[in-house]
Amino acid sequence: MMKISARSRLLIGVLFLFVFSMCNLPVGNSGPREVVLNEDGSGDFETLQIAIEKLASGSTITLSPGTYYVGESINILKGLTIKGMIDSTTIITNTSDYGFMYENPEETLTLEGIIFQNQSTTPTDVFRANSGILSIKDCTFSGAVGDEEDFVAAGLYITGTTKVTITDSFFNQNSMHGLSVYDQAVVEISGSKFSQNAGGGLRFGDDSKGILNNNLFSENGWSGLIVSENANVEAIQNTFANNQQSGAAFFENSSGTITQSESYGNQYNGFSLIGNSKFTIQESSVYENTDYGIDVFETAQLTAVSNFIFKNQSSGISVIDAAQGLIEQNQIYENESNGIRVAGSGMAEIKNNTIYLNSANGISVYDTGNVIVTNTIAEKNEVGIRFGDQATGDVNQNSFNENTLSGIILTDDSNVTISANTSTKNTESGLAVFKNASAEISDNVFDQNKSDGISLYDASQVTAINNFMRENESFGVKLKDNARVILRQNTIEANLLTGIVLFDTNYGELINNVCSRNIEHGISIQGSSEAIVQMNIVEANGSAGIGVFDQAYPTIQDNQCIGNNIGIYIEGTTNPTLGSNDCQQNTSGDVIDSR
Repeated sequence: MMKISARSRLLIGVLFLFVFSMCNLPVGNSGPREVVLNEDGSGDFETLQIAIEKLASGSTITLSPGTYYVGESINILKGLTIKGMIDSTTIITNTSDYGFMYENPEETLTLEGIIFQNQSTTPTDVFRANSGILSIKDCTFSGAVGDEEDFVAAGLYITGTTKVTITDSFFNQNSMHGLSVYDQAVVEISGSKFSQNAGGGLRFGDDSKGILNNNLFSENGWSGLIVSENANVEAIQNTFANNQQSGAAFFENSSGTITQSESYGNQYNGFSLIGNSKFTIQESSVYENTDYGIDVFETAQLTAVSNFIFKNQSSGISVIDAAQGLIEQNQIYENESNGIRVAGSGMAEIKNNTIYLNSANGISVYDTGNVIVTNTIAEKNEVGIRFGDQATGDVNQNSFNENTLSGIILTDDSNVTISANTSTKNTESGLAVFKNASAEISDNVFDQNKSDGISLYDASQVTAINNFMRENESFGVKLKDNARVILRQNTIEANLLTGIVLFDTNYGELINNVCSRNIEHGISIQGSSEAIVQMNIVEANGSAGIGVFDQAYPTIQDNQCIGNNIGIYIEGTTNPTLGSNDCQQNTSGDVIDSR
């Protein structure tokens, strides 16, 4: 037998110790690896927690199909990839008091193809990230435990300056929110679903930011999307459906844009803007919500452009309190109340919209609301546009056609400027003014209405210059119940009754108008009305050019009464003042004075 020297034995012993020590170094020191774990504990590591602890940054952990139970919280402090196998089901179930947490400001954690679920009854998030970069694909987060007061839990909770990309993932059945984003975190989410969470589907707060593309927010206990504080969200091609509150709700100083999206079937509104939030909603469809399509209140600011807003159970758009709205190029139709509602001290600029077939008003303005309405079509509503209370507005270059009542209604103490509009073929009047309301109207066309071109009641006051009132089925202009009117340079023709009529006790200044081809009188002063009738051209009317009836006492001078049946007719009980008038070619007499 060969003898081994003492020196050789020493060398062999040293070599053995070196090899042994190398084999027992922490695996992480050997650099990134790709390992596989199995449900039964076989594979490269017995448990997921051991693998996370031992492996170096940059390693990949692949989980074979099955359910992996985690009985203690797992803190991930390094960049790893943890993924399930393709076309298989991999579930990680947390039974501990806390779920997963990731925190590494410089490295990326990638999660792919895994269902993360919590079965603990202790308030906890399913997964929380405080810093670093997170890439999530085809994952599910469910079962977070919390409540609004003590612990606002989420399936995935993102804080700090974490940057997250999420694609094709699911956030469902969490006892508060599906996903919460706070602090200065930034997330980009596409192709994902947020559903059946007890709170919101997705919530942003603090100064967080989000980019949302092609996601579904449905059947959540609150709103599908909640954006609050100073958060900013840019969302395109998302769907907000059947949530217990609003499709999306924006609070405090939040801001953002919703583009090419749908919001329908929500129990409150399609979209809600609250506080001082500022959002643009564009190229979207908002329909069949239980309350408003879009509700804007407190001091929020809405820009709504090129949307379809229809079949909501209240108004299409509501702007109340001190809120403001720019509402442009929208189709707003078949809502159960108004197309657009402005109330409180709300303000809205409404232009280039088509508003039709709403059950109440196309546009309603109440309280001290103020609107500027231009180039808008409001037709086949109950009323095209209605002002009440102390509301004010400027209504310019619009069309109010074929509405069930009147094209334009002013009531109470509202004050409105109305210019260059068309109000035609309405079932009642083109313009109706009631209850101390006042208006300045110019360059409008009121024609072919089933009742009057303009109807004035109840101490209302109107100045009308250079308008056309023609072919209406009753009167061109009618005054009742102490109304006051100044009519200058208007054309009032071919109405089926009288061109201008003053009933009851009214006052009118009728100067330099053309009243022609009306079936009855050109101008009729009745009741105990007082009027100045001066420098008008009154021609070719079927009865009197100017008729004075009852106890009326107008001043009539410098008028041309030509080609009527009677030029001027004065009933015996009246007391007019007649100046010099040019009456000629009248069929039955130029002046018939029965006093």
